[in-house]
Formats: sequence, C-alpha cells, structure tokens
Amino acid sequence: MLALIGNPTHKEPDKLTEKKQPPEKWIGKEVYLRVWSGDKRGGTECTLQSVGAFGVTVFAQEELRFFPWHAVLEISPMSERPPKTARPIGIH
Repeated sequence: MLALIGNPTHKEPDKLTEKKQPPEKWIGKEVYLRVWSGDKRGGTECTLQSVGAFGVTVFAQEELRFFPWHAVLEISPMSERPPKTARPIGIH
C-alpha cells in the first residue's frame, strides 16, 4: 500500500517533506542520523553523501549506506548538537 503525504494536486511543496530533508549545504559534512532499523531505533555520526527524493546516502563505519525517508527519524549537523555528557550512575 502506498501512502501519499500532502495533497498531490496542490502545487506548493509539501511542508512535512520539505522540513524533513536536510539542506544540500550539509553534503560532505558530519551529521547525526537517527533511523528505524527493524523494530529498533538507532543513531550514528556519519558523513552525508547525498540527498534525494527517496532518502539519504551516508558514509558511516567505513560503509556507504542508503536510508529511505520513511526510516529517517532525525538528521542534524554535528555542529548543532550539544556536546555529549556523562550520565550519572546509581542515583535513586
């Protein structure tokens, strides 16, 4: 079953699709990508290689990988992410 987002007869770009796609200026830069993988969510730091109508291609862990848009939960430049902090352990 194919689900369409937005009104296919409307000429304006679909705001949801437009918002989800990263700008082309991120290509070649480090990004954080969070995706659905099977029934789990996972995230990784990677290099954005390309952005297309069907998804994104990234270079991560010495592999070139493609992720379709329906699997992408988040994509953001590493420069805009807060620094990692240690989590407190044993607080009750």
